Amino acid sequence: MNIKLRSAIIFAAILATAAISCTRGKSYRTADGSVWRTTYHMVYCSEANLDDSVIDIINTIDRSLSPFNRSSIISAVNRGDTSAIADRHLCTVMNEAMCVWKASDGRFDPTLGPAIKLWGFGPMHGNAPAEVTQQAIDSVRQYVGFGECHVSSDGHIAKKHPATEFNFSAIAKGYACDEIAAMLRRNGVTDYLVEIGGEIALAGLNSHGKPWRVMIDAPTRSDTSPHNPLTFIEPREGGVATSGNYRNYRDIGGSNRIGHTILPSTCRPAPGKLLSVTVTASTCMLADALATACMTGDTTDARHLISRFPATGCLIVCDDSTIVTYGEFPATFVNNR
Repeated sequence: MNIKLRSAIIFAAILATAAISCTRGKSYRTADGSVWRTTYHMVYCSEANLDDSVIDIINTIDRSLSPFNRSSIISAVNRGDTSAIADRHLCTVMNEAMCVWKASDGRFDPTLGPAIKLWGFGPMHGNAPAEVTQQAIDSVRQYVGFGECHVSSDGHIAKKHPATEFNFSAIAKGYACDEIAAMLRRNGVTDYLVEIGGEIALAGLNSHGKPWRVMIDAPTRSDTSPHNPLTFIEPREGGVATSGNYRNYRDIGGSNRIGHTILPSTCRPAPGKLLSVTVTASTCMLADALATACMTGDTTDARHLISRFPATGCLIVCDDSTIVTYGEFPATFVNNR
């Protein structure tokens, strides 16, 4: 669905060395790289170097879910390749996406790909007409409808229309964070922070024996502005994700600015007044999807959506500078300690 920028949410601090002594006789290690047109940064406490396993998971998920990889399963499905079979990763993401689609009354819809591209976002970012006509919107609207798609018992994906396309970018990075976190736990790692494109899965403590601290950007309507902190949070074990329109946008028709969040019911940019939504949840995959879904409505819609998922909370920044929190969002603080 919507491509979110890494600038949405970043670490409050980054370890300066690759291995820092920890109280358990292990080492805090770091892993950094680029994937899916963004970057990743990970810190974990382990005697063993697990970087190769991290890369293996990223590559496996890329071959399944990446719309940027022409050889991925989802790219084959989008092309109409009837021989494409959903693997474990695609099935998991489809199921979670359907759960959020239902809970959000259809506002989270991974079949928005054609509409996202129509408005100049997505994998073909920037390739959009100067003016998007109603006729053009109607032409892609017939392909949108995640509720009419499903995975059959034999692993084939049934689409609403042969031209229906999937874009799981609003949930795949969160899922990848969860998969890497699960690998770390299988290897005995209890203290870790995994970040891909701003989405975070974490548990345990940092190298100083304190809870992980995550900085939430102050949303500024610019694609060149520095990362200024709105606040810091110390989330519990689970996932953190932010979605926002303040960096990923287009100017059309002179001073008319549109954000990258598309409303499925109209296939137009969401008219809401939310600048950013940060969600904490039991998994990063869920936080990722909910953050995008919340951006399609107003604060009331967000509150209702968040209330449907236990142990979940959100922080919303509105365009009038109002800040509200709902659910079980961690206590926030502005000053460094």
